[in-house]
Order: sequence, then structure tokens, then C-alpha cells
Amino acid sequence: MTIKGVATALFVVLCTAGALAQQGAQSPPVTVKSTLKSGVDVTKFKTYNWFPGQGAYDADLNKQIIAAIDKELASLGLTKTTTNPDVLVTYHSLQSTRVDLKTWEATASGGKWKDYPVGTLVVNLLDPKSTQVQLWSARTDQPLVLDKAQYGEAVNRFVSAIFSQWPPKLAAAKKK
Repeated sequence: MTIKGVATALFVVLCTAGALAQQGAQSPPVTVKSTLKSGVDVTKFKTYNWFPGQGAYDADLNKQIIAAIDKELASLGLTKTTTNPDVLVTYHSLQSTRVDLKTWEATASGGKWKDYPVGTLVVNLLDPKSTQVQLWSARTDQPLVLDKAQYGEAVNRFVSAIFSQWPPKLAAAKKK
């Protein structure tokens, strides 16, 4: 898949929530999966810098995603630095097509199942000493809706959902 295709997928995934809300429907919950490397204490992370990933081809969308991640990291107490960061941050996006086996549609030539595009957004924190070592990762896979007007709202919603899985937030939520 080309970077343009991946970026298109991310653009679409980030628009889902806003488009549904605009239509008067309640936005579906954002499902996020996260992993933390054993023995890693994220509360010790105070600084970060960006590491190249597989970002959006659309420059404006890419800037919005990076700004949303920067905002979330700042709210967690991390400061962006280019000198000896505690972690490196990267994000990746991709698109795939899923088939809904519950939606058989009869056609003149027999029939077909409905398929739909799904976008994935992954945020990774990497060890700056070895960028192959993933310290924390979170991802969301969402159905896609194309609506460029919904960039900002959708980007913020999905990135916020990803960082809701930050280990100290999860621990606090479990205590409630």
C-alpha cells in the first residue's frame, strides 16, 4: 500500500465520529487496544521527541494529528525536546477493507456482501536507545467516512481515546 493510500485511510477514519454526530446520530465509542512493555514505568517519562512513522500524506491532516498527540503528551506532563528525550513518539496509519458477512445483498448476477473501508491509527512510544524497542503502543481501528470538514474534531477524538489508555490513567480508572 502506498503512503498516499495509507494517509487517505487515516483521513477517512478520523472523520467517522464527526460525520455521525453531524447526522444526528450518537458517535460510536472508540475502541482502543494498548500494550505496555513489561517493567516499563511511564511515569518516569518527562521528555519526548518525534521519530518518523507512516503519517498522513495530507500535510494539514498530518499537522493536526501531530498537534493532537503533542497536546495529549503535554497534558500528561511530557515536554518536547530534541536533546536526549526519554522516549521517541511516532504514529502510523493504514487502510484495509472488511467484509460484513451479515449483509448479503442480492444482485442481478447473484449477490455480494457489503464491504467497507477501515482505518487504523497507531501511536507508539519507542526507546531512544533502540528504536526497535516499543515501550507503549495504542491503536484504534474504525470504519471510515469521507468528510474533510470533520478533520479537527475527529482527530482530537481518536487521539484522546488512544491516550485514555495511558497506563496511569487506566490504573486510576480501575480504582474507581
